[in-house]
Amino acid sequence: MNSGAAAPSPEEVAAQLTPLTDGQHEIARAISDEQNLAALNMLRRMIANVDGAASHPTG
Repeated sequence: MNSGAAAPSPEEVAAQLTPLTDGQHEIARAISDEQNLAALNMLRRMIANVDGAASHPTG
């Protein structure tokens, strides 16, 4: 999967998402701690998959 564009760094992603954590886009406390933990674990797996794909390019 090579789109020609480099993937953003973790720091760039954090900088883009941080403004969404407060203000009008803030997500109300509507999920449990267990759901939050599951979502964080899923994001970690997604990041690990992207990192793994970047270190083993195909094509």
